[in-house]
Amino acid sequence: MKPSFAAALVLALVGSATASDAPKMEVSSNGSRAAAKAPADYFTGGVIVEPLFAAKDSMPSTGGLVSFEPGARSAWHTHPAGQILIVTSGTGWVQEEGGDGAADRTDAQKLPQV
Repeated sequence: MKPSFAAALVLALVGSATASDAPKMEVSSNGSRAAAKAPADYFTGGVIVEPLFAAKDSMPSTGGLVSFEPGARSAWHTHPAGQILIVTSGTGWVQEEGGDGAADRTDAQKLPQV
């Protein structure tokens, strides 16, 4: 048991950083991110996009809150790296080319790379 504890302690000491070197938590208050009407090239109807976080070297993905008015939709498109959708309210439609699909409140869907 002592060898395991010693190895864990060495790894913890080697991997530790001082408080000044550690990454800082970033908080953006609700309403502080500029929401905008979605571009007509990509959406039909009333759609608002609020960016939640941008890509960084350590995390090459973005996140946004997209709100659709009844009857609004996105244009048919692909996501080469895949996409994760989290339905927070209402009912929508998510479809792979040639397939069926739907999304309901609280659904989380990971769409494959296309």
